[in-house]
Amino acid sequence: MGASRGYTTSSMRHSRDAIGRSRTDRGSEQGCCAQDDPVPALREITRVPRPDGHALFIEFALPARGWERWFMQTLEPFLHALYGVQWGYDLPSLLLAAGLAMREVRVVWSPTVHVFVAAKPPDR
Repeated sequence: MGASRGYTTSSMRHSRDAIGRSRTDRGSEQGCCAQDDPVPALREITRVPRPDGHALFIEFALPARGWERWFMQTLEPFLHALYGVQWGYDLPSLLLAAGLAMREVRVVWSPTVHVFVAAKPPDR
């Protein structure tokens, strides 16, 4: 595991219980990559967890380099026309702006699919 921007980054293949320790308050299916502006939806999600509760996001991440990045960028215009897909969001920054703190990022399918675990701050 390595630290990055104040949250943990790890690969699922190196972890037995992968997401098992991450307790979430509610389940929902939504992809930021299929929204023109994911910020309003992310702000709405911050209402759901209890204080100190967690929200879990499974999202495509645009690789920093390599053939996967080229492939995803090549497919993006077609997928955008069909489904509204666009990649390249900085999900940790969007979650922070929405009022959630990043706790962990896990690579599910390297290098493109990641699980993001964010926490709602405790009531003060």
